[in-house]
Amino acid sequence: AVMAEYGDSDKVRNFEKRHGPIRDCLVRAASPVGLLMFISYRKGMNLSFKDLDFTFFVNPHALTTDLSKLVAHVYSVSMGQRYQRGAVVDMLVDLIKDFGDSWDVTRGHDAVTVLKLALRTSLGAYNSKGLTDGELGGALRLAYSRGAFESTNLYRATWDWCRENGLKLWS
Repeated sequence: AVMAEYGDSDKVRNFEKRHGPIRDCLVRAASPVGLLMFISYRKGMNLSFKDLDFTFFVNPHALTTDLSKLVAHVYSVSMGQRYQRGAVVDMLVDLIKDFGDSWDVTRGHDAVTVLKLALRTSLGAYNSKGLTDGELGGALRLAYSRGAFESTNLYRATWDWCRENGLKLWS
């Protein structure tokens, strides 16, 4: 529903012929940010991920992420790093190979930002040019049915935890 509203059907069809399903490309493009956060946490690097400008490292025409540019951008907004950028890129490449399912490390806000960038530059219809993260995130939440959410591991895990702790989260 969201792509029908904001995407140009011809552009989307052509993109998917060249690169595969948009969802998969979004996850592949956004997941390196989550993996870099994981590396930062594990190594005690205290990298800053606040207000990242994805235009520095995401190609909106192919929905790919340049890992070197990602690390350089994160370093540019972070203080005093002890690891060389190249070493961090190598860690990121290794983690991408070893990690497996990119869906597990992709943050929703990052995927929304990548999708917004693609809609505004290469995939969008006329009404997507001024689209914000908040508007797109809201549209995606509205398009996601309760039944679809209830079938997720996140729903089941939070439901079980709330039940065990006498809390009511999902009514």
